[in-house]
Amino acid sequence: MGAKWDKLVKPIIGELDPGETILAAAKATPDGETESWILGAAGGVALGSAGGTALAGAGFIAGAEAGASYGETKRSATEAAGIASSKGKQVAVLLTDRRVVVYTLGVTGKAKEFLGAIPRSDITGVEMGTTKLFGQTMPLLGITTTAGHKAGFGIAKIRKKDGVAFIDAYEASRS
Repeated sequence: MGAKWDKLVKPIIGELDPGETILAAAKATPDGETESWILGAAGGVALGSAGGTALAGAGFIAGAEAGASYGETKRSATEAAGIASSKGKQVAVLLTDRRVVVYTLGVTGKAKEFLGAIPRSDITGVEMGTTKLFGQTMPLLGITTTAGHKAGFGIAKIRKKDGVAFIDAYEASRS
């Protein structure tokens, strides 16, 4: 994985099973989380500009509720696959020789809170697709389970190569 991931994975190493090896990692945001934040901010800006700072707080609340509703379907699919909501935080999606593990990331980029894991035996596919984020096409790392659930993780365009490396490592380790 290289030195750039050392800071990210070091706190996790002790939590892996004995002999479990990290094959790839990608920084991402669970599908639906970014939309919630943006709609919340947009609501605050819209009401703030229309009625001053007194309405900005109400706008953020209304926007956040609209964003939560908009992203709920996407978050529900990820949660059904076994990954808890990140509550808007960026995550580390790690591929090991045994499972896919997801942690929230702190402001320094270190893994913080365990959100869930999907055993490799429960994964039927990993693919790089796209999602639309307010008119912009973004890379989307999709993990499909044997139960038919699909966990989606949006990856910044500048980190797309990490998502592709994740898929390549998954494919290479299947044989």
